[in-house]
Amino acid sequence: MAEPGFIYWDADVFLSYLNNDPGRLPVIEAILEAVESSKNDRIVTSVLSKVEVTWVAHEKLNRVLSRDEEDRINAMWNNSEVIELIDFNEEIALMARQVMRDGMIKGWKLRTNDAIH
Repeated sequence: MAEPGFIYWDADVFLSYLNNDPGRLPVIEAILEAVESSKNDRIVTSVLSKVEVTWVAHEKLNRVLSRDEEDRINAMWNNSEVIELIDFNEEIALMARQVMRDGMIKGWKLRTNDAIH
């Protein structure tokens, strides 16, 4: 059996998928199809993404939540054959802190959540 492959996605990729972003959707769907058919590979992300992906664009724009969209978001997260969630822990916190410290010296504008990812 081949070694599993992992592709890391930030919350923005999931949002692009859920929002049917025409500039990104074909590539995202191709990756999803490849991961689904491999049965060995996974898309990984921080469990933090579950908070960052709270609503889709039209819900935010209209300030109206949709149960159907929430169900769609939940179904995506519950697909453990494709998506693997990585827990936030002390080791990751220390690495993220170091990334932020290094970034400050380099003049990066790095948000906490992005450093955790």
